Amino acid sequence: MRSRFQSIAHGLRGLPIISSVMFGGMLPAFAVALTLADGTAIATSSDRLLASFAFNAFLFGLLAYSGTHLLKRSSFLLIYTIVVIYSFLYATFYVYHFNIFGQIFGESSINAVLDSNPQEAGEFLSWALRLEHLLLPLMAALIVAAVLVVRAPTAPAVRSRRVGLATLAAALLMLPLAAVKTNVILYNPIFFPAHATYKAFANRAAVAEIQSKIDTIQIGSVDGPEEKAVTHILIIGESTTRRHMSLYDYVRDTTPRLRRLAPELEVATDVCSSRGATVPALQEMLTFATREDPAPLFEKPSLLQIIKAAGFRSWWLSNHAFYGDFDNWSMVLSRPADLRHFVNRVGEGTSFDEQLLPYLKDALSDPSPRKFIVLHLLGAHSDYTLRYPAGFDKFTGAALPPTPRTLTSRDARFFNAYDNAILYNDHIVGEIIAAAQAADKHATVTFVSDHGEALGEISDFFTHIDGRAPRQVYEIPLAFWMSPAFRASATPRISRLRGNLGKPFQTDAMIHTLLDLYDIRHDAHAPHRSLFAADYSVPSRFCDKMPGLPAPVTNPRMVVAQ
Repeated sequence: MRSRFQSIAHGLRGLPIISSVMFGGMLPAFAVALTLADGTAIATSSDRLLASFAFNAFLFGLLAYSGTHLLKRSSFLLIYTIVVIYSFLYATFYVYHFNIFGQIFGESSINAVLDSNPQEAGEFLSWALRLEHLLLPLMAALIVAAVLVVRAPTAPAVRSRRVGLATLAAALLMLPLAAVKTNVILYNPIFFPAHATYKAFANRAAVAEIQSKIDTIQIGSVDGPEEKAVTHILIIGESTTRRHMSLYDYVRDTTPRLRRLAPELEVATDVCSSRGATVPALQEMLTFATREDPAPLFEKPSLLQIIKAAGFRSWWLSNHAFYGDFDNWSMVLSRPADLRHFVNRVGEGTSFDEQLLPYLKDALSDPSPRKFIVLHLLGAHSDYTLRYPAGFDKFTGAALPPTPRTLTSRDARFFNAYDNAILYNDHIVGEIIAAAQAADKHATVTFVSDHGEALGEISDFFTHIDGRAPRQVYEIPLAFWMSPAFRASATPRISRLRGNLGKPFQTDAMIHTLLDLYDIRHDAHAPHRSLFAADYSVPSRFCDKMPGLPAPVTNPRMVVAQ
């Protein structure tokens, strides 16, 4: 018995434990350290990070141990040297990326590299390759490489082909798990680059296929507005239900800036999204497609195509990923824009909407007389804790407002974090309106969300889905700000709008409302579907078939300051 334990102990001494821990824990450790040092949060929970670390370490340990049994010493050292060099380079780039962008390396980062051209890359590298940017990444990478070298696996005293094949088989059996667990892929330095590069090219192929159909659409006749100089801003929020906005009389003051601006706003009080997910919502909001009739998506022009034909210079400023499984249509719909900026380079971590504000300022200072600017926010998309800086952590730990369903402590954390995200979103929308106020005499800002969100108030349903879900997944805000000069020139239109603000509206008619607001005429425009129409036709809405009572219809102008 003693000799058996001694044999097992001797075999375990050959296991590459330290190097496995370093290789497997390198990325999870960097992710935690960098985000904490930056004062932000990380999207993956601690248990998932630990699981990723364990998976990576165990996989690497099995592969290294099998190599010491199956390969000659010279062959093993060659392969291990390549692993050390690769780890050094990957660690350098990983920390460097965070040092430059303040965000963890993700799929959109690879998309940015693939979309760059030699001139752009040269200009970036001339700025980025400085000692102050490289010092920390090189130090971190040297520590990784040093540990891997000093604690390199050693060849066993007695090599066993059977042991080598058994451990190799165990490693291969782990690979299917990596294929389905995204957090494993993200924090594995070998799997992630291969996976992300493959996804990047696959997404490009998907976009190219969609775009080939869109490009055949004829725009048709377009008549522009009477204003020679005007700026229109469209803010597309994310996962924002009006039930959590004090602008709509929510008990918590989550929208103090919009509430104070209420006398200057035209606020629709009974608006529902046509869809409960971003992509179909955008398809029906920015084109003539509807929930019942998707055909116009490939038969008629989009809002941006019509806007450009009306003589506007256009911008698409987005805090969503550049490409991805759920972002391809954002790429397609934004393509007609003259300038596009996608600021989100996140794999897992934070990308605050305030990053869009400098690009908005640049757009507003552009000399073009007619400007159209779309800002696509991350808003209150889950994970909610990643959507606001520390300064907006107002409701964490606070007592919850009354809810029909009793929330658990875990539910309460989500609930409070969501309200913090709404508070920060209010700040961003307020900043955008303030920028428009300062920049242009004739200007409008429209704020609408793609869809709403459920926080477990009436059932155990959380977040959103495009299907049967609590009604608030579809209940969203819609507000218009207009400069005094624009109001003076559009008095009849605004009068008609005010007559319809309390009526039910669904966002697959948004394009008709915006064309009226912008005073642009197109053959596909249906006036009776616009909130600016004297004969506005109240639609049959999908949200009215969903469970839950409708949100109270409140006139924001009458909400008392809290």
